[in-house]
Amino acid sequence: MKYLVLLLVLFSQISIAQTPSLPTEDSDVVPELVKPEESKFESVVEEAKPIVEEKPQPIVKKVEEGALTSRENRSASNGTAMVGYQFLTTWIPSKLTLSYTQILNEKWSIEGEFATGSISTSYIGVDLGSIKERRYTLQARRYVGNSFHFMFGPVLSD
Repeated sequence: MKYLVLLLVLFSQISIAQTPSLPTEDSDVVPELVKPEESKFESVVEEAKPIVEEKPQPIVKKVEEGALTSRENRSASNGTAMVGYQFLTTWIPSKLTLSYTQILNEKWSIEGEFATGSISTSYIGVDLGSIKERRYTLQARRYVGNSFHFMFGPVLSD
């Protein structure tokens, strides 16, 4: 066993001794082989320009020139009169409406509305019944943003 270990040590020394030394930058042995060749990747990296970071653009749409916001429209307006038809509403469907909105300033407006509708049923010329509904509404709007608002006020139905 001792001889086997001794032989391994001797052969390992012989194999190390036979390995040729590699040239270094300071050695005079074949200087053209010492200089590394420049790869395409390195040339691209050296020629690359620094990346300029752009600031992210907000997703908000810009208001076109001459277009007014909701707040600017309210401050430039006095009021609105409307005639309407409500197909599906409470109790009686199919109502005709009239409304007027007075805009006080860009934060407040007051709206008055009148709606009326009726249903009647007859069978072979006999009137089985009818129902009428009238609704009166007086509501105030308080705008807390550009178009977000709270709406409150009394409603009378008869």
